[in-house]
Amino acid sequence: MQSFFEPTPPAPLSETYGIEHYTLESPLAIVLVLMVAAGVCWVVLRPSRRRVGTIASLSLALAGLGLLAAAHFIDTPREQVTASVSQLVDAVASADTRRADALLAPGAAIYDFERSSPVSKDEILSRISSDFARGARYELDDHAVLVVQVAFDSPTAAKTQVKVRVSSKAWGGPYFSWWRMDLARDGAGPWRITGIQPLVVPGMSGY
Repeated sequence: MQSFFEPTPPAPLSETYGIEHYTLESPLAIVLVLMVAAGVCWVVLRPSRRRVGTIASLSLALAGLGLLAAAHFIDTPREQVTASVSQLVDAVASADTRRADALLAPGAAIYDFERSSPVSKDEILSRISSDFARGARYELDDHAVLVVQVAFDSPTAAKTQVKVRVSSKAWGGPYFSWWRMDLARDGAGPWRITGIQPLVVPGMSGY
């Protein structure tokens, strides 16, 4: 039976990871290997071949540090998509329509299972302002993005599945839900949300 507190998740997206995932998004394993190799070179080579051991160990250590620096300063497309989705959730939770407007593409829409026609961007912004502002019926005390699954259809199009937790003094919680958000970008521009669809929202018809 589906629970309000921990609903049954949708089938996961088929995520694929390239070399940038292991070098820029999650580089710690490679950095650890480089640091261990640096230590081995220092211990094994330096006593008999001081110059070679020193150069090898320093080179490996610097490579590890350089990889960490690159991972810190470079955002991959997956990280950019995740950031856009998380920022939209934050904007909705805080009723920040200006921020939400910037994150939503001009033709963005919610494909609501309780309506026959999509909810337009203008209506989305209006509902954010009226429903989530201080004192409104959906005002939130706490929220968090717990999971973001990302799959790319092309270099400029992505789809995500997002797990969100919310709670409110008015109606309790925490409550968990899953949403699909599609995103697109124009060239090297920012990733913007083009479509939103509720996937698992306990208490709402059919989901």
